[in-house]
Amino acid sequence: MKVLATIIYFFLGALLVDAQTVLSANNPGNTYEDINAVLAPGFNVVEVPDCVHTSFGRHVDEVFDAQLNTHVFRFRLHVTPDNDRCLNFDRQRAEIKTYDKSPNHLKATYGETVKYKWKFKLPADFQSSQFFTHIHQIKSVDGPFASMPMITLTTRQNSMHRLQLRYAPQDTQSTIAQVDITPFLGEWIEATEIITFHDSGSYSLELKRISDNEILFDYSNLIDTWQDGASFARPKWGLYRSLNFAEELQDEQVFFNDLSIEENPTLSINDIEAYPQRNVHLSENPSSQKVFVVNAEQNSYDKINIYDSLGRNSIHLDPKPDHSIDISELKAGLYFIFCIITTYVVDAQTILSANGEGQTYEEINAVLAPDHNVVEVPDCAHQDFGRHIKEIFDDELSTYVFEFIAHVTPDNDRCKNFDRQRVEIKTYGPSPDSLKATQGETVVYQWKFKLPRNFKVSKSFTHLHQIKSVDGPYASMPMVTLTARKGSDYDKLEVRATATNNQRTLTTADLDLFRGQWLTVKETIYFNDEGSYEIEIRSIEKDKKLLKYKDKSIDMWQDGATFARPKWGIYRSLKQAEDLKDEQVLFNDFRIEEVSQPKTLDLDSLAPNQPKLINSSTQTIDFDFIHKKDYDAIKLYDTQDEELPTKKRISKQSLDISGLNDGLYYLVFFKDEMPVKVRKYLIVN
Repeated sequence: MKVLATIIYFFLGALLVDAQTVLSANNPGNTYEDINAVLAPGFNVVEVPDCVHTSFGRHVDEVFDAQLNTHVFRFRLHVTPDNDRCLNFDRQRAEIKTYDKSPNHLKATYGETVKYKWKFKLPADFQSSQFFTHIHQIKSVDGPFASMPMITLTTRQNSMHRLQLRYAPQDTQSTIAQVDITPFLGEWIEATEIITFHDSGSYSLELKRISDNEILFDYSNLIDTWQDGASFARPKWGLYRSLNFAEELQDEQVFFNDLSIEENPTLSINDIEAYPQRNVHLSENPSSQKVFVVNAEQNSYDKINIYDSLGRNSIHLDPKPDHSIDISELKAGLYFIFCIITTYVVDAQTILSANGEGQTYEEINAVLAPDHNVVEVPDCAHQDFGRHIKEIFDDELSTYVFEFIAHVTPDNDRCKNFDRQRVEIKTYGPSPDSLKATQGETVVYQWKFKLPRNFKVSKSFTHLHQIKSVDGPYASMPMVTLTARKGSDYDKLEVRATATNNQRTLTTADLDLFRGQWLTVKETIYFNDEGSYEIEIRSIEKDKKLLKYKDKSIDMWQDGATFARPKWGIYRSLKQAEDLKDEQVLFNDFRIEEVSQPKTLDLDSLAPNQPKLINSSTQTIDFDFIHKKDYDAIKLYDTQDEELPTKKRISKQSLDISGLNDGLYYLVFFKDEMPVKVRKYLIVN
């Protein structure tokens, strides 16, 4: 992947300052006093049920933890007699917070970006109820929605014990992502939450298991992160749970430590100044509070990031057709504006779009497998209906689109399987090689689709998209699916994946977000044992990101496969047919692009002129020239542009070079998919 960035400087006045606060346990005793001294000196931020349970004593204390080898905070609740500060008796609370008495840098105001980090541990036998158990909240102060937490990290147990991320831009909260809680129990977890507080804001949360650095939860999206009327937003941590199903609960303790609040997290200025400049500049119009990117062609950059003089990422923007950048929200200061283009070298591209009624099957086949058949439909069982994929005119897109139609009765799976039904298109063996992904290739799949507003699903699968392997012991199990499914509390859209025969859910979202509107999907897969997977779904009408998932280190190759291929359409189980109805789903503009890895020439432009000579007997290369916080991925390339596996070679801040052949190698450090440092090494005996 070749990434170019342009830096443009312009001045508006004075500079900004940074702020970061960290609260860590130190020793038993004076716990409340220590917490207050950090989060609100001279005031009280501790919300506990001590008033009703005086015989127990303090419900937040400090204990030594052998795994972290330090003291940590312990938050405790008892089913009886604890309540909510002797104010509310249908719930109980042991929490800490920031609030109006806290320093200003601990309160998030409109337009600010804040990074919250903390560690927490749930007991191995941790118990939740059907109602809420919050272990973290982001709450507004003032305004009509202040009583409803904007963000909560919530545990809940119905049919499955889950960890939920819940969100409320106003007074109604919904689950935007959830995972099985089992991998979290009994483990220390590091949480990183970054919020840009704005009506057009952004939110991300990563939960990483400390014992093995495995990311158990990763969510990011562009969402409304400001509740109208609020004067500021603030965090809370601890235990806050409903007693509506007290019989399902137990006396509980949860551990926290190293709670950090950082306003406007920074990017190193050295990193900013390291990016190459191109012949693009700004034209400023002070009266309109906009600047314009001059000498830029349409689509010549795909995102805009603005950093202040301390390297803090203030704003993320999408390019506008007139190349304008709105600077009205910026305070006076010196800023760096990045016009960033992420450019893949496209080796092959195929596009399938509807063009008019009639000959639909023939047109699909002509693109995806000339002189062969890629259409899998139940026409054999439902001959009086005719073709189950048609082309119709869509007023919203103002073009013809593909209509995929499935009937609960009598449709089945091509008269072969009768417990399911299928209306799909695919690539397969007779398709051109450019439409089949082989190991080591990166492929970008894009398409548009629209679900009916009343689209119905069952508890079994309804696949709208699949990535399937051909050959090998796992060929019958899709490697990736985009699956709609009925849930106990809400219908879901799931992204599921496996490299073997056991699928797991990578991320989920409320299906209501996607019903009744045209959506565009971009899915990027690096097919390899140490591969990567990324998917983004956006609303076309609102130009709003509805789902985004990225895993930079995931097994994306099923052993024994000769190639992988995509499928699109409706493929659903009939096991709960009573929950289904006759359905039509619209698709269009299927695009398959094979893209190459970074070219050595691109890496040379970012690396020092002379390679560093390394004797192979050295065994390791130390990363003493870059701080760990300044990168999130490392890749190793040879002079043939081949990416070499590094997963088993990297340990802490070093690379094991044993077994590498003599020659020139490029070690590339990435931050947010952008190369921040490149080093050349010549390995010799």
